[in-house]
Amino acid sequence: MKFGKYIAHRGLHSLELWAPENSLEAFRRAVEKGFAIELDIHLTKDYQLAVFHDDNLARMTGLNKNIVEMTMKELKQLRLQGTSEKIPTLLEVLNVVDGKVPLLIEIKNTTKQIGKLEKVLARQMRYYKGFWAVQAFNPLRLNWFSKNMPKIQRGQLVSCNNEKNIIKRIFKNFISKPFVWKFISKPNFLAYDLRCISMEVVMLAIQNNCELLTWVAKSQELLKEAEKFSDSIIFEGFIPDI
Repeated sequence: MKFGKYIAHRGLHSLELWAPENSLEAFRRAVEKGFAIELDIHLTKDYQLAVFHDDNLARMTGLNKNIVEMTMKELKQLRLQGTSEKIPTLLEVLNVVDGKVPLLIEIKNTTKQIGKLEKVLARQMRYYKGFWAVQAFNPLRLNWFSKNMPKIQRGQLVSCNNEKNIIKRIFKNFISKPFVWKFISKPNFLAYDLRCISMEVVMLAIQNNCELLTWVAKSQELLKEAEKFSDSIIFEGFIPDI
């Protein structure tokens, strides 16, 4: 990985500074501070890549509708958390970042057919000169990159299994197993939830020649603890002491 020690979660966002998560202003602030950026992408109804975390728009925009049901033109009519910031396209983010800091792109599980989103992403990133990598919970999405863009680094996301939905819980259990990501994802790094980290996880990464990225440190104290075993740490809500 080439992220450096710290990665800004959804950009360096702060509502006090009118920079909501996954907004162009949050990404500008991260670039100014020299932090690598983690962001999320969805494929819209008209096959564009929107930079947004949730499946549903309600939390960030007040509109109770799923993002995959919207065109990019429709999304541009919305505002993020009452600010003047709009939902950016990936291409807009690339213009802001312009290779100045590394990008970690999380592929959300928004479409059932593997390959649709990935092909659009590959096309848009084809001539991008900066360092970028992908991460996902779904190992099949990472497998697409393993087969089609093997030089792009891949990160297998793993989180605590607190899903209430039994189908999602079974799926999370399945994808967290080493035999799954070892042979399907073939990751270069593990992106592990700090809430369920253990020494076993650290050893697992070492044994499988994977670097260990952890998320999300929400205080300087937690960041310092995570530094003891993490190659890179995704942080949020404060600016790390460098």
